[in-house]
Amino acid sequence: MSIENYRVYLSEMKLLQKIACRKIAQEAKRVKRRKHLPQLNSLQSVGVIGTADNLPEYKYIVNYFKQKKIEVDAIFFGETAIEGIKSIGKKGLTWLKLPKKQEIQSFADKEFDILFNFIGTSNLKTEYLHKISKAKFKVGFSESDNNDYDLNIDDKKNKKLIYLIEQAFFYIKKLNNQD
Repeated sequence: MSIENYRVYLSEMKLLQKIACRKIAQEAKRVKRRKHLPQLNSLQSVGVIGTADNLPEYKYIVNYFKQKKIEVDAIFFGETAIEGIKSIGKKGLTWLKLPKKQEIQSFADKEFDILFNFIGTSNLKTEYLHKISKAKFKVGFSESDNNDYDLNIDDKKNKKLIYLIEQAFFYIKKLNNQD
């Protein structure tokens, strides 16, 4: 590929990314959700958005919530679908590289007590799902100040999922004055 062709390719990718961002913003505006700070001792449902890269950690988190008798629903993104787990591979994406509506609609419509998205806003697939979710409280990880999480955990030193969830619980307790 020549340098000129590569420049054209990059400019087209930036255009597609802008179109995808605009679509995300439009769809996010339509979402009606009831924001509510959860009480950790009365959680009933939790949603988890992840990638196949961190699958063992996510499986641990999902099992943790199930042991606490908390309904948990997780969705994962990867290059290919993961057998036995609700996941979205390349075939589940639109031409804008966003998840197809039919793949994510039931997950997005659930009013989770807490939705965890620790992928960050640089990933348009997970950002899209996060923004159209009707979850009551959204927790995420983003180094950007321009995010719409109800609680943003930003710890540059430790990005392990388990640690980030512990931090989220710590701050939710503080916000509820449940030292």
